[in-house]
Amino acid sequence: MWLLAALVSIADIGPISAGDSLRIAEKERLHACMTKLIDAPGDAYEDGLAWLGEGGRPAAHHCTALALIELGHAAEGALRLEELASEDNSSTLTERITYLTQAGNAWLLARQPEAALLTFDNALRLKPKDAHLHADKAATYMQMEEWEQALDYLDSALTGLGEDAAILKMRAEVLYQLGDWGRALGDVYTVMALDPEDIDILVIRGAVREAMRLQSLGQVAQPLRLRNPETRQYEALRKAGR
Repeated sequence: MWLLAALVSIADIGPISAGDSLRIAEKERLHACMTKLIDAPGDAYEDGLAWLGEGGRPAAHHCTALALIELGHAAEGALRLEELASEDNSSTLTERITYLTQAGNAWLLARQPEAALLTFDNALRLKPKDAHLHADKAATYMQMEEWEQALDYLDSALTGLGEDAAILKMRAEVLYQLGDWGRALGDVYTVMALDPEDIDILVIRGAVREAMRLQSLGQVAQPLRLRNPETRQYEALRKAGR
């Protein structure tokens, strides 16, 4: 779960004036909270609670929500992030999108894709053409095993991002589930060229080849199950606020 350590960069709080010492201190404190999530999420949570006791600033709520997710309480963390996004506070539009994006991926970690779908839709209302959010919504449909909808959003995400290895790998998996072996294999080879160290893509390549072999024999391929499917949600949490 170390990926959550990089959930928020110092830039995520938003632009500040030179004289805004409170906001500078808040950024530094949030950065310290994120750093603690590497090895001591419990300590980060306790620090966040203490911070809340000093005035309940949005960054303090953000710190505790992310610590909860890292501690395995993804649903509770998602709820707190959604509350933070909906509150009338000093958060910028970018920060609200970040909260909703992280909340949606936390819902996926909690295996509650319907809640994730609603949250990502709310984020897309704020930034309709965000390609990363389209990929997040595709991941939601993948968890729901609604492959056609997932493919539509992956195609949209790739239109905006170009040859993104992670999203191409997702599309290869979806194409496998849809039985489109040729296109799946094409995405596999592209990912292998972009990221030769990716082990999961080798699993997909093997599954596609076996499916094609079974099809030639008139047999049915088995559903594809990758290792650690929650990894993408931690990656998305890390990159939220881009």
